[in-house]
Amino acid sequence: MRNLLIITQKVDPNDQLLGFFVDWIKEFKNYYYVDVVALRTPKKNWLGLTWNIFWEVPKHDAVFVHMAPMFAILAAPWARLWGKRIALWYTHGAVTWKLRLAEKLVHVIFTASPESCRLKSKKIIITGHGIDTEFFKP
Repeated sequence: MRNLLIITQKVDPNDQLLGFFVDWIKEFKNYYYVDVVALRTPKKNWLGLTWNIFWEVPKHDAVFVHMAPMFAILAAPWARLWGKRIALWYTHGAVTWKLRLAEKLVHVIFTASPESCRLKSKKIIITGHGIDTEFFKP
């Protein structure tokens, strides 16, 4: 089994916006050994996040960045240095300078729909939403 480093903003099943990502991590664990680096943990700041990324990238086969082009920008030099593939999941209509720069640095960008990532790039793969429909059954 391969090692996957996931970089995300927050891992909290009770978070109204990001709580779903806990289930994504569980699903990734069916296929990879997974380690997670998150910004929003007790006593974590940007310097701590950067250090964790630097320290963790060489130990993993690939890097998956969730929704944060800036995290992809931070991870990309180390991923490239160590020959690791890096992917970004991005579903937001805004095309910022961070997204434009991240696109140059990552190997692939996954998104839910064409409207979810309006950047024009051959690196974009549309996957649909990762929603557990069983959770929302009436």
